[in-house]
Amino acid sequence: MPVAGTSSGESDRARRWCVALALFAIVALGAVLRRWGWESWSYWLDESLQLFVASHPARQILALLRNERNHPPLDFFLTHLGLKISASPLVLRWLPAFFSLATLPLAFLRCGGARRSFAALGAALTLAVVPIAVHQGQELRAYAQAFFWVALADVARTQHAESGGKRTLLLQIGASVAAVYSLYISLFALAATWLGDGLLGWKTTKSRWRLLAVPAVTALAFAPWVLAVRTNLTRANEIAAPKLSLRLVETFAVGLVADRQPDTRYAAGAIAIWALALFGASRSADRERARSLIEISTIVALTTAFLLVTNHWFEIRYFFFALWPLSRLVGEGLASVASLAPRRQTAVFAFAAIALVAAELPGLVENSRWGRPDWRLPARYLAFQTRSGCGGPVIPADWWSFMLLNAQRMNDELTLPLEDPRLTADALRRGMESARGGWISRAEFGGSEADSFLETQSLPWARFERADNVKLYRFENGAIVPP
Repeated sequence: MPVAGTSSGESDRARRWCVALALFAIVALGAVLRRWGWESWSYWLDESLQLFVASHPARQILALLRNERNHPPLDFFLTHLGLKISASPLVLRWLPAFFSLATLPLAFLRCGGARRSFAALGAALTLAVVPIAVHQGQELRAYAQAFFWVALADVARTQHAESGGKRTLLLQIGASVAAVYSLYISLFALAATWLGDGLLGWKTTKSRWRLLAVPAVTALAFAPWVLAVRTNLTRANEIAAPKLSLRLVETFAVGLVADRQPDTRYAAGAIAIWALALFGASRSADRERARSLIEISTIVALTTAFLLVTNHWFEIRYFFFALWPLSRLVGEGLASVASLAPRRQTAVFAFAAIALVAAELPGLVENSRWGRPDWRLPARYLAFQTRSGCGGPVIPADWWSFMLLNAQRMNDELTLPLEDPRLTADALRRGMESARGGWISRAEFGGSEADSFLETQSLPWARFERADNVKLYRFENGAIVPP
C-alpha cells in the first residue's frame, strides 16, 4: 500500500529504488567474496595449463587444444586477450570474477526481477555466497564464463516465451553456442532447459519450431569443433571414476551448497540450505517448481552418466550448473519465509538472508585460506638459491611442473632459465650432463617416465607441501646432490 501523503507511483518508484540498491549490495558482496584470499594463492595446475596455452598465438591455441581435447577454445582466447594486459593472477582473476558477478543480475531477472523482488533477490544472493560459485568465480578457468552463458540463454528463453521477438531468440541461440564453446559439460545444463521446454511447453506453445531450432542450431554450430578433436576424445583419463555409494552422494550434496569440494564438514549449513530449497519448491508455482526439479535432476543425471561412461573422476565443479535452478528454489524459499509475516516481510527476508550468509560463512572462510595452493614458493626458493650461488637451469620432469614454473616466470618470479620438459629418463640424464649444474622440478601428479626415474633417487632437496608437494632436486656434474 502507498504511504499516506504519497501517490502510488511515488511509492512504486521508491520500492524499485530499494530493490535496485539491494541488488547492488548483493553484487558488491559477491565481488568482495570473490576477491577474498587472492594474495594467499598462485595459479594452480589447471590454471597454469590455461595460462600456458593462452600465451601462444591464436592458431597455436587451436592446435594445442585439439590435441589436449578436454577444453573448447572460447575461454582460452579470452585469457589470451587478458595476457596483453598482465599475466598476474591479481589481474587475470577478474576475468572469471566478472562473469560470475554478471550472472547475479541474470538470476534476479530469471526469477521475475522487481515484480517478485524477494524471490529474485534471494536467487541472486544464493549465487553470490555459495562457496563453489565463489570458488569458480576466482579461478582462471571456463566454469564462470560457461555458467554465465547458460544463465543468459535461460533468461532469453523465458523472455522469448513471454513476449516473443527475434532478438531474444537470437540471444538464446548465441548464448547457447557460446556456452558449449566455453565448456563441454555446459551442454548438460542447456539440455536440461530444452527438456523442460519439451515436457512443459510442447502441447501449449504456438511456436514448436523454436523448441527444436535452438538445440539444432547449437549442435550444428558446435559440430566443427567436435569434428576437429574427435580423434583425441577416446583417450583414457588418468584418474578413474569412483563407485557410486550413499556416502559419495552425501559428500556431494553437502559440498554443492556449503563447500567447494565433496565433504561433510559443513553438513549443518547444507541441511538448512536444502531445507530452504525444499520449502521454496513446496511454495512455488506448479510450472516453475516442475521446471526447476526437471533441470536439477537432468543436470545431475547427465553429468553422473557422462563421468561414469568415460571413467572420469568426480569433482563438485562438474555438477556446478545445478546451482542455476537450485538458486531459484532457494530464492523462493527466502521469499516464502518472508511471506509468513505479511506485515514485516522486509525485516524477515533480511534476517533470513543474513542467516543464509552465516550458513555459508565457514565454507567461505576455508576457501579464502586454502582455496588454492601457493606455487610461488618453489620459484621464490629458486630465486633465493640463485642469490646464494646455486644457479643453473631448471629441468622440469613433467608438464605440470613446467607449466607451474612457467606461470611464475611470466610474473618475473622465476629467476633461473626454464628448459622444455625432459619427459624420459634418458632425456633427463642428458640434460643433467649437459647443464653440469642446476635443478630438477617435479610435480606430485606428473606421471612421466622422468618422474618415475626420480622416485628411485635420493630424497629431494626441497619439498613444498603448500604447493601440492612440488619437489626440487639439485644436481651437479650429472648426479643428484643429496641434501
